[in-house]
Amino acid sequence: GHCKLNFSALTPAIDRTAQDCLAPLALYVGEVICCPQLQTLFRLAQGHHINTSGRLTFNRTEASYCFSDISSLLVSKGANTTVSEICSMEPKSLTGGQCPVYETKELYRLVNTSRLLPACKGVDPLKECCKPVCQPALEEAALQLASNGSFGFVKQSGLVPASADDQVLEDCKDVVLAWVAGQLNLTESNTALRNLFSCKVNKACPLVFSDVSAVVDDCHGLSPSNVTCCSSLHRYISEMQQQKLITNLQALECVSLLGSMLQKRGVTSNIYDLCGIYLKDFSLQGCLLNSLPSDVMITSSSGITFTCDLNDNIAAPWMPMSSS
Repeated sequence: GHCKLNFSALTPAIDRTAQDCLAPLALYVGEVICCPQLQTLFRLAQGHHINTSGRLTFNRTEASYCFSDISSLLVSKGANTTVSEICSMEPKSLTGGQCPVYETKELYRLVNTSRLLPACKGVDPLKECCKPVCQPALEEAALQLASNGSFGFVKQSGLVPASADDQVLEDCKDVVLAWVAGQLNLTESNTALRNLFSCKVNKACPLVFSDVSAVVDDCHGLSPSNVTCCSSLHRYISEMQQQKLITNLQALECVSLLGSMLQKRGVTSNIYDLCGIYLKDFSLQGCLLNSLPSDVMITSSSGITFTCDLNDNIAAPWMPMSSS
């Protein structure tokens, strides 16, 4: 290909991504395993480019070449041919988007790198999601790039320059993340980025909800039938379960969202308890993935495997009306 990246330096991350995005599984583990690792790989590639070129981003031509070559490499190693579509990744994600800073020397001028790097070197997969350390440092650095030095970052007052809209800030955050990746060794950076992306993954329910009218009709009122209502609810959830594998924390979000939808339509009884609904019922084959980053494994004895959370036999909570 035409991409000038040293792919041999990225081989462990490429192999890991191909394995996490294997053709038969990518559609089902994309949200939790494949896409976070694919995002990580492209940031690692950008970080490698920063170190060899002195520029923070690829130009459009370079981005197109490298995106294509990386995608082809992944497919040659067994990844799904549509993995970039599954994960909504495209060449422009390597260009820095609307972030106005392109040169590494400008990042050093604008950003306090001595504070940024220690904050993001060892991202704790548990603490970072609850009491983030790296994420605020990334946002502060991204704001400095987005404003290109025209404003200082004033955390106390929440000062944000008018030019730094959400998309610019998001693009600059990706640039900063790539720079951080380039400062660490490959294993450290892969782990740090996966831990960061997992926080985002677990914040929302990835399932698509169909019309709940049938469940509402069969389960409304103070004393719904445990036969009619439960049959309808089990049918609805079993159809939704076929979509993909999700984490235990995502399942909590899905349980809460469905409960809220039903309550807003007049279902007042705790039908999760009535019908014996569990968190695992919302994930494909009743397998909840752990909320911590995980990978698809391939072994000679068992073939393709991934780990289900063995502590997942938890009843689905029905939130009180005031909480929904």
